[in-house]
Amino acid sequence: MAGLAGLVLAQWGVQILRTAAAAYLPRVDQIAIDPPVLAFAAAVSLGAVVLFGLAPAIAGSRADVTRGLRIGATRSGGTPGERWFRTALLVTEIALLLVLLVAGGLVLRAVFRLQQVELGFRPAQLVAARAEISGRLLTGAGRKHLLT
Repeated sequence: MAGLAGLVLAQWGVQILRTAAAAYLPRVDQIAIDPPVLAFAAAVSLGAVVLFGLAPAIAGSRADVTRGLRIGATRSGGTPGERWFRTALLVTEIALLLVLLVAGGLVLRAVFRLQQVELGFRPAQLVAARAEISGRLLTGAGRKHLLT
């Protein structure tokens, strides 16, 4: 569900970016969520489900409930190995969260700084042209002169 929600938010973000930055970004109409991005998002979502959802569920299903009831409820719960596993999952989740937050912040900072870069010319009155020279026009001495 979180992967699907992220995909919806990404689509909204792309639409907002297209409308808000149309005057500032070149080729803004080409910004889109393409199939490789969707495949990567699906793979990451499924990996997160398996790592953070399915693994603890399987470990919890193997727990001996009657042993836990006989010993009594403890605040820490489970064997030392189970406690270590839960702690490792929690630390991994927090580390991934921090990496994503820092990376997102760096991307936003880079975008804002790129908008403030001095281009060295005024793009408002710029004219661009493209010229191609065919190799068939330059023969003999003209081609040798051009290459040297």
